[in-house]
Amino acid sequence: MYRNKKMKKGFVLVYTLLITSFCLIIAVYIFTLQVKISKNVNSYKNYVLKEQDYDKYKEYLFTELNEQILKNINKLEREEIKSYLNRSSFSNKSEDNKAKIKYNSIADNIEFTTYYETNYIRIDRYSYNTSDGKLKLIYLDTLYSEGKVE
Repeated sequence: MYRNKKMKKGFVLVYTLLITSFCLIIAVYIFTLQVKISKNVNSYKNYVLKEQDYDKYKEYLFTELNEQILKNINKLEREEIKSYLNRSSFSNKSEDNKAKIKYNSIADNIEFTTYYETNYIRIDRYSYNTSDGKLKLIYLDTLYSEGKVE
């Protein structure tokens, strides 16, 4: 019964265009998903591999502190270091003034100050000790406050 009906050639073209456009839309959607995934992976990789400014400043300023102590003290003992730091009122800043290290004579510890966010600073406090002729810095605590690195 249906065999005798003739289908017009235009309908085959419409069906072909619909199926082709549907397949094309699916392919473009999958491609955009893959682009988003690759951007996300690259962004995460860059975040993980980025050198943090905090670590860079900390390494630089603690190296400066260690060099100053080794250069100016003959015998590394706690009392010698304390008297040197009191005499010199040790304080040092990074080149771009975003980090600072100083000796707090009242609490007898070393304070490392950096920016935490735009309006907040992070103050890491360290105690110092000597063993086997080496200076050892012992982490005490971290304080956060509003302000600027001065």
